[in-house]
Amino acid sequence: MLLFVGVHASSVSADTAQTAKQRWITAINQDDAVTLMSLLNQRVVDDAWKVTASNGKTALMVAAKVGHRDLAARLVTEGSSIHRKTITAGTAFMFAILGDQLPMAQWLASRGANVNAQGSNGWTSVMIASAKGLDSTLAWLLEQGADSSTTDVYGFSPLMRAVDNGHIDAVRLLLSDTRVQINWQDELGNTALHYAVSNASAISVALLIDAGASVHIDNWAGTSPLALAREIADKGRDQLRSDDPQVAALQAILAKFKVVQ
Repeated sequence: MLLFVGVHASSVSADTAQTAKQRWITAINQDDAVTLMSLLNQRVVDDAWKVTASNGKTALMVAAKVGHRDLAARLVTEGSSIHRKTITAGTAFMFAILGDQLPMAQWLASRGANVNAQGSNGWTSVMIASAKGLDSTLAWLLEQGADSSTTDVYGFSPLMRAVDNGHIDAVRLLLSDTRVQINWQDELGNTALHYAVSNASAISVALLIDAGASVHIDNWAGTSPLALAREIADKGRDQLRSDDPQVAALQAILAKFKVVQ
């Protein structure tokens, strides 16, 4: 009878631990830092900081993404590495940028986090900030010496992402960085200026040209930004109302091109 009771108690303890571990993993998947902190305080998951989601995401990455400094500090103290990566090479620092948590990113950088860490898709923290228009974060990254010239698996540069997503202030910041490659071509041969023209962004076009972007570089289809602008303008005259804002943008673009032809 005593043996039975002892085995039963042990079994319950094991079940409780397994349930707690699953709750830990679920909390990681759901970016639930509050539950992670609670489980950590309860000490119900052995070496909790080692337990990751199936994709390699850690509790520290969650803390970084949501800006939970206390949880991050506790995890690092207990042994969690700020350099650990997911299966797609994401780091806690990159998660902080993704979550727009600049103070957390700064905290991680002060502890040796690599500001130029690159995911398996080629994205870096600079790429993330550029694509999302996180201007303050991008400015800080560039001040820290983060590389603005790295490209992703499609050959897109941070400048291209900023232009294509319409983040004008990010475009300005990147153009102020001497390392940016303004005429870089992606896997289709397009430059940032091609994308500015495609999006009818007169401001981006002006900024790029003023910074030295070439209007004559052909993509792999043999189309230059200048030719693309003329093509889009011709279609616009046929398809857009004269009071459509895009018409004015296209006119401004062509006027800018006329100056530099």
